[in-house]
Amino acid sequence: MSSTTDGKKKKTKLEKIAELEGKLKILKEENIRLKEKQQQHDDAETNRSIGGILVSSPSKTASDIEKLKDALKALKRVTVKQEMSLSNLRQKAKQRRQEIDHKDKIIKSLQEENKAYRIAHEKIRASDEEGGKNSDTAALKGKIADLELMLAKEETSKEEQTKELKKSREGISSLQMKLATIQGNGSRGVNRNSSSASLGSASFMSEGTSGEDLIRLKKELAKKAEKIANLQHDLEAAKDEIHDLKQQNNFGAAFPMTSTAGSDDFFDTDDDDDDDFWGN
Repeated sequence: MSSTTDGKKKKTKLEKIAELEGKLKILKEENIRLKEKQQQHDDAETNRSIGGILVSSPSKTASDIEKLKDALKALKRVTVKQEMSLSNLRQKAKQRRQEIDHKDKIIKSLQEENKAYRIAHEKIRASDEEGGKNSDTAALKGKIADLELMLAKEETSKEEQTKELKKSREGISSLQMKLATIQGNGSRGVNRNSSSASLGSASFMSEGTSGEDLIRLKKELAKKAEKIANLQHDLEAAKDEIHDLKQQNNFGAAFPMTSTAGSDDFFDTDDDDDDDFWGN
């Protein structure tokens, strides 16, 4: 769990979902209490009726009806906001899944290319052993091994991100069910002040949590795209080096000759050149 700049611990996704569930539970309890209160009110009105004539105060009844109408309007507004927020979250989560699938295809393609380069490297290494160039091919093999390690790390990162998306999707489904329950139970009316405040707080918490998760997921996808681009660059450089080495071997086989300073310079690279190959 990472820490924010003010030293407070950032809540995990499970903690945020648990907090939202607590808010929804409170709303459900409020709806139950309001239903009981409405039933008591109906019973009291019935008891005050004499011979079918209602003797209760008309002004009090009108005031209660207005309060119930206002509370129902507040509940509808919050419910609509929650549904819109969940709809946007589902759409963005779908887009993130599509992006991850695209990155997965790129990684698979890079793995296949790397496999082909490894086979070509083995053939070149066998040819180089006859020409006494084992040191150069060994360095190239080490670079290709590093590329394989980078691909493995990308796969691990992709799997972790997929798990995060799965948790987010489960949270969305849970919130949708809770909202459906609230919408069903709120048909008889809610308290104007307490229910509006609680529902507003739940809406703010849901939107804030969804926004933070999507921003974090977007940053992770951007980092993954950057890593894949760097990996593609490294593989292209390795491919070029293998091609040059293969051409030199073919030329040496066709025209055997004593090594010159120019041919030695082809593999005479210093540490700085090697660092440039890996983008360091």
